[in-house]
Amino acid sequence: MQILVFMAKNQGRVIKRDELLNAVWSETVISEVLNNTVAILRKSLGDTKSPRRYIETIPKQGYRLIAPVVWHDVEEPADASTSSDNSASSKSQSQSSIFKNKRILLTNMVAIFIVAIILFQYTKPFEPSEVEDKHQTIAILPFDVFDTEQQTEIYAEGLVEELIHQLALDPNLRVTARTSSGVFKNTKKDIREIAAILGVRYLIEGSIRQNNTESRVTVQLIDSLKGFHIWSKTFDHLKDSNILETQEFIATKISALISPNAINTTNQVIQKRSHPKSSEAYKKFLLAQAYMKSVEIQNLQKALKLYQEAIELEPNYALAHSGVAAAHLLLYQYNFGSIRETVAKASEAIDRALELEPNLAEAFSVRGLMKVYQYNYKVAEENFIKAIELKPALRFARHNYGFLLWNSGRIEEALEQFQIALSMDPLSPITNFGVGDSLMKLGRLNEAEEHYKHCQNILPNEYSCSLGIARTYKLKGDLKQSQHFTEIATDLSKGKNFYVNLNAAFIELASGRYEEAKSKISALKNISAGNYYLLKLDLILNLAQSSLTQFENEVKELIIKHPRNDNFNRLLATTAYFQNNCEITIAQYQKTFIKTKKLNVSIHDYDVGLSHGLNLAYCFKQRNLTNKAEIHLKEFKDFIQELPASSQNIQGKLYNEARYLKLSGKDIEAKRILMRLQSWEFIWLAKLDPIWSNPD
Repeated sequence: MQILVFMAKNQGRVIKRDELLNAVWSETVISEVLNNTVAILRKSLGDTKSPRRYIETIPKQGYRLIAPVVWHDVEEPADASTSSDNSASSKSQSQSSIFKNKRILLTNMVAIFIVAIILFQYTKPFEPSEVEDKHQTIAILPFDVFDTEQQTEIYAEGLVEELIHQLALDPNLRVTARTSSGVFKNTKKDIREIAAILGVRYLIEGSIRQNNTESRVTVQLIDSLKGFHIWSKTFDHLKDSNILETQEFIATKISALISPNAINTTNQVIQKRSHPKSSEAYKKFLLAQAYMKSVEIQNLQKALKLYQEAIELEPNYALAHSGVAAAHLLLYQYNFGSIRETVAKASEAIDRALELEPNLAEAFSVRGLMKVYQYNYKVAEENFIKAIELKPALRFARHNYGFLLWNSGRIEEALEQFQIALSMDPLSPITNFGVGDSLMKLGRLNEAEEHYKHCQNILPNEYSCSLGIARTYKLKGDLKQSQHFTEIATDLSKGKNFYVNLNAAFIELASGRYEEAKSKISALKNISAGNYYLLKLDLILNLAQSSLTQFENEVKELIIKHPRNDNFNRLLATTAYFQNNCEITIAQYQKTFIKTKKLNVSIHDYDVGLSHGLNLAYCFKQRNLTNKAEIHLKEFKDFIQELPASSQNIQGKLYNEARYLKLSGKDIEAKRILMRLQSWEFIWLAKLDPIWSNPD
């Protein structure tokens, strides 16, 4: 409320983050508190979609209330005033004491909300993260399987996955994704401990037992707060019969038991996922869903085959068509197949799914991811927003929308989507990494480190948590600690993860072990030759070894193959910059303006001291285009000023501050910073940097 009042008093003005923190909190708090509070306020106002209608985020600056505000005068109640003599001044006294008198504050707040409702005629949708009451939170643990056949195990996983989807259709429930609950398979942890880790009150345990002809499914609903079972039931049916009705009954019954707004009767029917009557087609779908949760190529191929077999049995199975598209895209993501072939197959499957079910959220979500791979971010965002409107609890849409926003440089918005996805799937390694990396990109290194260490604590066997810690230390310039956590991540990933090996290559390069760095970079090119961060390292290595020509030719070939990838244009522009060729530098950087209207500013580039904006500003100055140079100098200054205190000692950032001062004509201040950086591993770049070598 205090944030809303403060913003209302400053309607239309950009309010700096520090100003908001100082105005609302009397004690010192981390900036994450402000982010979370604004997010809660937006959800309360229903302002969760783009474009914003109430509170607008101004990147690298702060927030602005854009909705109209109407203030209503409120007379102070007689018993709240210490003086009743001066009736002429009572109104002004009443207004000045608004924060002292809770009754007046409440009345004003009601007025603001009434005006807002009238102005926007808003009907508030459900957001998964809004479910704060643990009475409405639930997780389904992996079912015990009493069968020696591996397929029964996989079938049970698919059954749990589909039951999660079915429960998630109840807007009153927050259901934890299987990625998180699946961690507790065969665990010896206490029910209360599991519930605390997942942040839920209710847990579902189950088992499946099969023989040659019959199948038995047992389900138990447990209240972790009270520590006892509140409902259990056993379902017997023929092994090959359709268990869809059983699953729907379970979801409906559980919703009725724990959802306060549900009708407490087993006859209540919540929205259903559309599955065919064919038990065999449904079983293949369940198996495919289970295989999709593994990122191994052979399992994704099995999932694709099972989806296709389900479609052969039931050609109008929309969810299976959507699954086919998702499988093709995930296979492409792991370097299996070309983008052209993948898009052709995925598009056909998505179109068929939406022809059968025009409001299938899963199909819109998969199309969004496909458009991301095609660099068509506008259409991708439209599809993700549509998917979220149709199904707010669809984690796939939330996470991948976050990925799109992250990729577009809209990091605060990306963080918001990642956090919503994480509330559904708190033990998801990739979403935990998305949250941590977004915090890093915002310069909130201490918060990122804290998040990654929490991730490491709850997921001790996941390499991504240790990798995240290693990357925060890399930016902070602590190579020893970065190497330590990189080695932990290497052991956990068995040396097979691209980004873990990329961090190891950085450490070799920063340590001056160029041949070792070259060997690692060459090996990584066989996996992903077009990765921006890999090519950035290769650029720095070639600068150190005075061999830019070969690197330049490589990047030119990549631009021919991928003309829509702006990262390659930035790298070629940087190469031309170090060759002091401002004509090509300007031309290549300006190609990226067509879509984004600005250069991509990333704090991750400061690990080696790159700043595309300052490179371009230098070249504009060389061409006497002073006004254009000033635009990019201001962009750099704004970005630096908005970074929190935890990022102030990043040495690559300090190096670029020195470059900024040099370009701004403040040579003495620039040289002072350079003197402080003599121990920086990449200080040798200053000898090759045209900003320092050119007297102009």
